[in-house]
Amino acid sequence: MKSSDLEYLFKNIPYTEKNIYPEDIVIENVAMYKDYMKDNGYHYEYEKLETGFMSANLLRHDKTKIARVKNPYYPTNSRLSFSIARNKFEAEKYLRAAGVPTTNSKKYALDQKEKAKKEAASFEGGIVIKPLNLALSQGVYSNVTIDTFDHYWNLCSNIIRKNKRKGKHILVQEYIEGFEARVTILEGKVVSVMTRLPGNVTGDGKSTIEELIDEKNEQKKQCGFMSKYPIKKTKVIEAFLEKSGYNYNSIPEKDEHVLLLSVSNLINGGEIVDVSDLVSEEIKETALDALAALPGMNCGGIDIMIKGFDDITPKIIEINAFPLLSVTRYPTYGNPSKAIEYFIDAAIVRDQYLNNIDNGYEIENKDEILSNYFNFFERKQRLAVNQFMENLK
Repeated sequence: MKSSDLEYLFKNIPYTEKNIYPEDIVIENVAMYKDYMKDNGYHYEYEKLETGFMSANLLRHDKTKIARVKNPYYPTNSRLSFSIARNKFEAEKYLRAAGVPTTNSKKYALDQKEKAKKEAASFEGGIVIKPLNLALSQGVYSNVTIDTFDHYWNLCSNIIRKNKRKGKHILVQEYIEGFEARVTILEGKVVSVMTRLPGNVTGDGKSTIEELIDEKNEQKKQCGFMSKYPIKKTKVIEAFLEKSGYNYNSIPEKDEHVLLLSVSNLINGGEIVDVSDLVSEEIKETALDALAALPGMNCGGIDIMIKGFDDITPKIIEINAFPLLSVTRYPTYGNPSKAIEYFIDAAIVRDQYLNNIDNGYEIENKDEILSNYFNFFERKQRLAVNQFMENLK
């Protein structure tokens, strides 16, 4: 994200007050499902698996199982789709074959830095360096230049080497103008669209950036969710500020928004804005196409680059098969989603119609849920034809 994108967001979001949440909130996906079922009278099981992860099982009234949610799998996502989504390079191939606009990455081994740098020099804009298969924005560096290429390649390589996952490769992409939004889709329905703001401060005309960071961190302590993600005054932020013409002792003007990092993630002190009611239908439709392009995938988080809320030509960055629902339920600004509620209702309706069974539940919006399922199935069929025809070429 650039400073101009931050200015756009603060100018165009209608929210002025930050949301406050209790200190004891649960933010892990499976535990959130368990708590919702417990608090709303559903029959359920909560068990520890051999993997060490927990499982939340939705049960029929006769205590047989309807669906199991366990980290990192949704029950209606195939293992194949999970594997494809984790490998960003493979996921791109499926998206392009289906005709879904996406990035055009090149994949390199960790010892191919010079080759990667030479080929990236042909890019007209900036460069993005990212690991092949890590999540939560680990090792992602955007708007890299040829002059800073070596530095960020080395940082990314070190993060990959420390990780236990297979696939020690780096992806290099041309930087896409705009800012990132996350579209969360469960059982073929868009349940949330949100954007993540990188760490930032707003000037008051008298305080230094360092003082503004301290003040913001104090404010974050009042929120049970954001208190977990303070802004850490690191060398990375210091270098970013210097590149932008600031330092920790700079005094921004009143109401001036100062970006502290370009990468939008919570772990570095970011914030979340729900924009579900602000973005264009094209953005939502493109995200639905992206998820439908992966065989056997019905739930996921779609990261998409947009130039504004009314963008009609967005581009998909990547797909996450087990998106964090805490970011949709506890936005800093805007309305919390009802993602968990929708998934539970959809699982019940799916069970009733596929298994022709009375599972003991009455779902008021079952017609809407069935319509979403059928529409998403039709979308998958259409994109599968595109992929088949592309593979014939």
